Amino acid sequence: EPRVPCTAKARLQAFRVSMTGTVMDISVRGIYLATEFRLDVGTELVLAFALSEGGSDLIQAKGMVRWTNPEAGRRKRSYPPGVGIEFTAVTAESQAILRRYLARQGV
Repeated sequence: EPRVPCTAKARLQAFRVSMTGTVMDISVRGIYLATEFRLDVGTELVLAFALSEGGSDLIQAKGMVRWTNPEAGRRKRSYPPGVGIEFTAVTAESQAILRRYLARQGV
């Protein structure tokens, strides 16, 4: 899946705890999320982020942590610590917004 660089503030919830992070890249299947919170592979979460300044292009999805990029032993050194998240459920409206965004980026 082609990935597109992206910078969007995200809100997420896992284990009934609210957290924040920054989306660093995105594809139709998932995102890389820079975050200071430690999330293990397999963690299920709910997330929301806007792909526009005004927040009108809100993506709401459920996802699962598929890989981690901790401070010590980073797999992807060009990115800050965080996690790779695979979308497991995306609303139809969010899916349409995501596809339009990716098309505008040439993907």
